[in-house]
Amino acid sequence: MDVSPRAVVRPLWPVWGLGAVLLLALVAEAVVLSVGIVPAPGGYWVGFASTALVVVGVGYVVYRISRSDLSPARYPRLNRWWVAGASGFLLVNVGFMMTLPTETAFQVFGWIR
Repeated sequence: MDVSPRAVVRPLWPVWGLGAVLLLALVAEAVVLSVGIVPAPGGYWVGFASTALVVVGVGYVVYRISRSDLSPARYPRLNRWWVAGASGFLLVNVGFMMTLPTETAFQVFGWIR
């Protein structure tokens, strides 16, 4: 039986996969802002920083789980909780976006992120 950290992390692909998507979104937004395609909307950097903290947290969780004695039989449950939490968070934010005006599509993208 393979107990290397890589073999342990493989079943947690929803967790680190969503973390990778968030990281790619941050990089894409940073490029768009640095090129000057759009200006940063008010309060944007707070959301950017909080997402960066989430990415760091996801990386730490995946690192720690791969080195813990947590049974791999629990990984599907962790994945379901992660996906359910992210989906619930997105639904709540969609409700906010429908009631609070946004100025640009970039602001909507950042809010969904």
